[in-house]
Amino acid sequence: MINENLKKIDRDEIWRRIQNFSFPILTYKNKEQFRSRPMTIVQKHFEGRIFIFSHYENEDYLNEEEFKEVTLTFSDKNKNFMVLRGKAKLSNDQNIIDQLWNSKVSLWYPKGKKDSSLCLIEIVTTEGEIWETQKGFFATKIEELKSRMEGRPPKISKKIDFSLPHPKVLS
Repeated sequence: MINENLKKIDRDEIWRRIQNFSFPILTYKNKEQFRSRPMTIVQKHFEGRIFIFSHYENEDYLNEEEFKEVTLTFSDKNKNFMVLRGKAKLSNDQNIIDQLWNSKVSLWYPKGKKDSSLCLIEIVTTEGEIWETQKGFFATKIEELKSRMEGRPPKISKKIDFSLPHPKVLS
């Protein structure tokens, strides 16, 4: 469910941020426990959907018939963070696989893009959160000291809750 009170952020802004982060962590609930794994995003643009290569046997929670709730968590060396929430399902759409296939992907999937166990995790993003660190290392330490003396939490980052427009379909 999308919260109508969230700040609207356009896809270009989210894509710019995604490109500055390293490997996202994909998290979903598998039966009674959460499962998290580092993943790689290989697409060249963002239209509200994220595609990640995987193997069917690794995806016992996801299937091709229905979307399930997931989160992608990103961080960078400057201690900025972003969480994207959405719904995911598996896809074997050969057109999208062909569009996204590259030499980096082929290293991880040596049987090639016709491998019958190869699939895409298709994530339709709807909303998320960004935490921007607003102070450098020394300014952060000074703020932590001040906050301790004043008995309040430190003010070292800005949080932005956002929603995304409905995604476009890749063609």
